[in-house]
Amino acid sequence: CFDRMKTEKSPACVFNCPNDALLYGKRRDLIKEARRRIYEKPDLYFDQIYGEHEAGGTGWLYLSPVPFEQLGMNTKLQKSNHAILGFEFDLTKRFNLNIETYIKDNVQLTNINRNKLYDDTGDNQDKPEYLRKDFIIETGKAYGIDFLLKYDYKRLYLWATYSLGWVTRYDGVIKYPPHFDRRHNVNLVASYTFGKDLNWEFSTRWNLGSGFPFTQTQGFYEKIPFYDGINTDYTRVNGELGIVYGPLNQGRLPYYHRLDINLKKTIATGQNSQLEIALSITNVYNRKNIFYFDRIRYERVDQLPFMPSVSVNWTF
Repeated sequence: CFDRMKTEKSPACVFNCPNDALLYGKRRDLIKEARRRIYEKPDLYFDQIYGEHEAGGTGWLYLSPVPFEQLGMNTKLQKSNHAILGFEFDLTKRFNLNIETYIKDNVQLTNINRNKLYDDTGDNQDKPEYLRKDFIIETGKAYGIDFLLKYDYKRLYLWATYSLGWVTRYDGVIKYPPHFDRRHNVNLVASYTFGKDLNWEFSTRWNLGSGFPFTQTQGFYEKIPFYDGINTDYTRVNGELGIVYGPLNQGRLPYYHRLDINLKKTIATGQNSQLEIALSITNVYNRKNIFYFDRIRYERVDQLPFMPSVSVNWTF
């Protein structure tokens, strides 16, 4: 199949399969074709494309004349139990406090198997499943507490939040934090309306977040691509830069924080129309927040720098 696909031919299994039972192509085109078949022959196909959304969307898509549960295929790929407890309290006439704690017990999460070493064929059935399967079932927990303090008086609105949270996953081999596990998160928001006709609005937002997990680099090696399969002359071919990764998500990116401001004026241009002119500044104090680290070039790439902008919006 590798040699056929290099020349933009379909895999051998698709080429030799009768009656278009197997198709090969771009995923979006295959989904369109599957929907067309279901629409034109509803008595022949059950109204579901297995793999369109399961496990976040897979590389294989299936149609069936019966529900996929009857074929022994798992259609409940995500399961979790939730518990939430919170209260809201009016501290004063203008101050409101909301506290909420939560826990989510993820008892079934489908994920790509990072530990796969062998094809899932009959020759490898003696190998453990976690070394053969394309997808695995993970478990994990997400828990934490959120605080929200609000102040609202006439034309001034203040809003402050703090979140403390933990997220963990277990794939049957290791326990690790997923890439979105953020321990601390703070948001401060203010909005003030002013002017004779109250047609000016100033708003600002400051956000602070602790660093996300990432997998560190342990080293590099020459990776031979083997473009010609077993015929590749590995003594002469130029290799690529391969990466030796450290333990999964055991590093932490630096803290993130940023201040944005916005000044907006609204002008009535008619009974049912208005013009909004806004001046915004993103990252007022030009904080260098990391976006990602290019391992190959070994250089850091940051997010948006100090960036002023002007916008005009006319509604009618």
